Amino acid sequence: MEKYRQASKLLAPLLTKSSVGLKTLAFGGKGPGPNPAVYAMVCQTLEHKKLIDTVLAKVNKQHGSSNVLSSIKDVATQYILLFELLLGPEQKIKGGGGVKRAIVKYENDFRIALAEEIKQNPIAEHVPTGHWPSYVRINTLLATCTAAHASAIERYSADHVSLHPVVDNLLVLHPESAKTLHDWDVIKSGAGVIQDLSSCLTAVALGGGNGGRWWDRKLAKKAGALPTFLDACAAPGNKTSHLAAIVNGGSNKVNVMGLDRDSKRVKILAKRTELLAPGGQVTPAHRDFLKTEPGDDEFKTLKGILLDPSCSGSGIVSQPDRMGNDDDESEDAR
Repeated sequence: MEKYRQASKLLAPLLTKSSVGLKTLAFGGKGPGPNPAVYAMVCQTLEHKKLIDTVLAKVNKQHGSSNVLSSIKDVATQYILLFELLLGPEQKIKGGGGVKRAIVKYENDFRIALAEEIKQNPIAEHVPTGHWPSYVRINTLLATCTAAHASAIERYSADHVSLHPVVDNLLVLHPESAKTLHDWDVIKSGAGVIQDLSSCLTAVALGGGNGGRWWDRKLAKKAGALPTFLDACAAPGNKTSHLAAIVNGGSNKVNVMGLDRDSKRVKILAKRTELLAPGGQVTPAHRDFLKTEPGDDEFKTLKGILLDPSCSGSGIVSQPDRMGNDDDESEDAR
């Protein structure tokens, strides 16, 4: 039950403080952060919180109770264990004890309520994440598409791996792969980045893919003015490093700046880009984009601004991984 205890501890502040972001809570401190399995569990619990609330309300109504799980004093633990039982990879609670017994007592009712809700409202947000593919962006600053693709096939088999037909250097993996992605050496080294599809689109739209660019690096170089690209709210840095991979192509000739006005998030940005874009591919800066001066010398060669704050996914119900995506934060600093 230790994994559940850790997950509940991480989840608890997110249930009461809307201004706190999961990424900052998990990795903003001095330590290495939570176990990847714990972090993933909290991401997915948050993602399905609305569904869990609905199912719990149905069962409460059935039994004429305000909360059939009132014996579990920690609300975060209720959410974690309900997710594990109903929507987790194995759909069962491991271990034992009174907390487990309090939930299993109503297991049949919970499962019936879940099935009814999905049948009545068959929308994407109600579908367990296990039914959605996983996406891994190949970080071409550290690896080639060929090598990473081959590694994925070796690890997961050719039937479970494909390259996205539109977004360059993006692996599409079978849903089962999500269980072991964090243990893959490609992810650990930064050569691959777990990043949902929608999160990849902004950098591609700005910098252009392998199919062509709207800006010409060669002409800019001849003119003696290498272009600068700016990520206006960059932390924690997945999109920033993606932009650097597109515009640099490993040559480290284009300046990519990443701004964030929150000091804690800038530290996360620096740490993340040090792994994903080493050697000065990205310049992190603790600055408020809204207070920058367009006339400053450092922006004379500015070619494009990437602006994708967390609210950009609002209203999109078919984003199964949005809550767990590294670039998704519900903080005022964004």
